[in-house]
Amino acid sequence: MRWQELDIETMTNLYLYGTLETPLNKADETLIREDGYITEIQIDNIASYMSEGPGRFALGSNISVVKEFMNGGVFDAPGEYKAGEYFIKNTQRGVSLSFHLSQGGIEIEHNRHYTSGEV
Repeated sequence: MRWQELDIETMTNLYLYGTLETPLNKADETLIREDGYITEIQIDNIASYMSEGPGRFALGSNISVVKEFMNGGVFDAPGEYKAGEYFIKNTQRGVSLSFHLSQGGIEIEHNRHYTSGEV
């Protein structure tokens, strides 16, 4: 089977009924399988499935936000930053900032999305 043929209907049929086709009688008791039952299918060109198809998401390292996080691109290095410098640096790509401060009866809350160059 080509991985491109694994559309949502086919995957649902495999999950619910263990077959590629939707059964005519969905109430048929033979569709109830034992716990742990596995439906096996053969995928042609598994390399393409893992590099271009849905299999690429089996490895978190293939997801762009995970790559950015693992390369340190999501968070800044530990250290002290002046608020203005931090905003200028981080708003180059746009960032949503939210914080809540409470001290001595004074409440400050801030929620805003900053875009490139905005301070």
